[in-house]
Amino acid sequence: MGNQKDNVSLICDIGELAGMFEKSRGLDTFLQTAVGMVAYHMRAAVCSVYLYDEKAGSLMLTANQGLNPAAIGKMQIKPGEGLTGLAFSEQRPIRDGRALENPLFKYAPELGEEKYQAFLAVPIILGTERIGVLAVQDPVVDYFDGNDERALQAIASQLAAMVENTKLLMSLNRMQGAADKEPDLLELEAEPAFVSGTPASGGIGYGRAIRLGEIRANGRTPSGVTPEEFQGALARTGLQLEALQRRLDERLADVASLIFSAHLLILRDERFSGEMTERIRAGVPAGDAISGVVEEYAGLFAKSSNPRLREKVQDVRDLGRRLLRNLNPAATDEASYKGCVVIASELMPSDLIKIAAQQAEAILLVGGGLTSHVAIIARSMQIPMVMSSEKRLLTLN
Repeated sequence: MGNQKDNVSLICDIGELAGMFEKSRGLDTFLQTAVGMVAYHMRAAVCSVYLYDEKAGSLMLTANQGLNPAAIGKMQIKPGEGLTGLAFSEQRPIRDGRALENPLFKYAPELGEEKYQAFLAVPIILGTERIGVLAVQDPVVDYFDGNDERALQAIASQLAAMVENTKLLMSLNRMQGAADKEPDLLELEAEPAFVSGTPASGGIGYGRAIRLGEIRANGRTPSGVTPEEFQGALARTGLQLEALQRRLDERLADVASLIFSAHLLILRDERFSGEMTERIRAGVPAGDAISGVVEEYAGLFAKSSNPRLREKVQDVRDLGRRLLRNLNPAATDEASYKGCVVIASELMPSDLIKIAAQQAEAILLVGGGLTSHVAIIARSMQIPMVMSSEKRLLTLN
């Protein structure tokens, strides 16, 4: 099998996978590029990714290199069914040098896999959550060995969080439902001159108040924005997100990388930015096109029964704000929250990392509970944070 395969765990490191994840132009593109990269480094004829659909209770062939491409998005396997399903249900690697002779092998004529004897599949797991299966095949008998098995497990581990992000977004794109209602506008109340609260992280911060995830640009979005100008704003937004990753302290780099990679994946999803482009081409003002698509996605995220998907509401609204700013030539401040006091009714660790990376002055958490994890991160990043019960803070504009 050669030394090239022995070095696969070094070649396919997290940096390469993360970079590929960030540069993808959509969910399908990322997964398809991933299987191509794995097949190349493993020197395998076939590589496949199956993702588990909880609602359907089955594994779906989501990306593949080497088999019939028409089966992608159609081929389904039940947990425990065939060697792939066995790897998923038992959460362990399955390696067989003569898989076609194994009575557990499930032959699927639509895949065109009748010539591939060697088989190796490993589960894709994030913590205790089962995500799917990564599998490779080759026509050479006994082609894969223990080193290949360990290498594929390492790759699956590195892919897990990234694939989970793609899985969540794919679930969103499959969601059906009634049209979202327009969000109610907040009535402005008198701004309190002074409020008190409980400190969660010490320090002093001063700046313009802004609500977390609020879609608002400095000044007005210019009229007559062309699709080409919008593409320029998309490119600038992507570059800014990549810069934010690099700006974070090294001790939080792994967490930040996954957070901003998720942002970039949403941004480059053709069903997100592509829909905005189509609306602009149809004559919809750019600001309305961006805000409209963002709120549609936010509404779908919010209604999802999947808690991980609901957490993406702030992510998609943050992207909307940044896109609006990048369409405005008067906006000179790259970071959305730079120099601001951020007001939030709910705050997760991922929100805090993003806010700190964007150089906010301080955070006001209104009416929400504070987890010890968030408080620890706030103190470690030296960003002042106060908890307050003053609901009127949420109406500041």
